Parts: sequence; structure tokens; C-alpha cells
Amino acid sequence: ADYSDWRLPTINELYSIGDRDKPLDDVAIKDAFAFSDTSTSWSSTEKSDNTDEAYGVEFSLGRDKINAKTDDKSYRCVRDIP
Repeated sequence: ADYSDWRLPTINELYSIGDRDKPLDDVAIKDAFAFSDTSTSWSSTEKSDNTDEAYGVEFSLGRDKINAKTDDKSYRCVRDIP
């Protein structure tokens, strides 16, 4: 996408694109941010007592999830707009 400053979002940034008005059996994500695999996305927020694990948002269930960083999950990168 012609930029080199992409990063993983924080857990709060991921939650901000969630859509709590959608039913949980649907992918609870705002339509403007939905594309391809939107079920679970990693965040940059590590678990405080175990830095080998990080939080993600499981949009299909509307909740956060803790996974080992070595687990195979989707990424939804963001960048700061100056």
C-alpha cells in the first residue's frame, strides 16, 4: 500500500472497529472495515504476565481472545495519519 509505517493495532483500536449492533453469529465488525478474513485479528497488546501471548479480537463472538504469539491468526494492520 505504498507505506512503510504499518503496525499492529492495540486491543483498544481493534475494539473500536467492532459493531455491537450486529448479531454475534455474524462477524461483528463495522462494514467499512470488513474484508476477507475478519473473524479474529491480532493486536500488539501483550498479556502482562506472559509476553509470549497477545490479545486479539474474535469478531465473530464479540470478545477478546488471548493466544500464543506463535498461533496462526490474521493481522489487520493500521498506520497513524499525520
